[in-house]
Amino acid sequence: MAEQKNVSLASVWDGRDLKISFRRRVEPRIIRMWEELVSLVETVSFETDCDAIIWTFQNNGHFSVSSMYKTVSFRGIQPVYTPVIWHLNVPPKIHIFLWLMANNKTLTRSNLAKRQKVDNISCLFCAETETVNHLFFDCCVSTIMWSHLSKIFNKNLGSDFESVATWWISNKKNATLNTCCAAFGQHVMISVFRE
Repeated sequence: MAEQKNVSLASVWDGRDLKISFRRRVEPRIIRMWEELVSLVETVSFETDCDAIIWTFQNNGHFSVSSMYKTVSFRGIQPVYTPVIWHLNVPPKIHIFLWLMANNKTLTRSNLAKRQKVDNISCLFCAETETVNHLFFDCCVSTIMWSHLSKIFNKNLGSDFESVATWWISNKKNATLNTCCAAFGQHVMISVFRE
């Protein structure tokens, strides 16, 4: 509809007025939309500085692989529980196991299916899909085990990852609880691999 086709903004705007004319008459609704657009454009002020690319996920505006990883993995939010894993009073192999579990990298059948063909991705103990959350918290076997641990420590444990991980932050007060929960998670994984 515009007479000026394939032109740059600089060639039709003198800094105050947008100089575009129409080849034919347009309906009032479109004219109102056009006037709104023109009023928005008139608020823009150009500067003589060069354009620069700014990476908004880093304070200094520069791109880094670590900031990209955090953005992709955690949507820019650093998880609270993952760094605390390394301060738990458990053997190093359980630290690694908990880190894998926290980052959904544990070799459950659904995670294996992402890398290779898996004929059956259902849990060995029930018919549900074997995901990290299902295997460690929702499965009938793990639910019973978490309920026993909850009774022993008189705390609500095992409903999800956060119900266990919240105790990691105050590790000194809950060292025994954290050790038992970590050992339980490791035991579930060993049981699955033996099957």
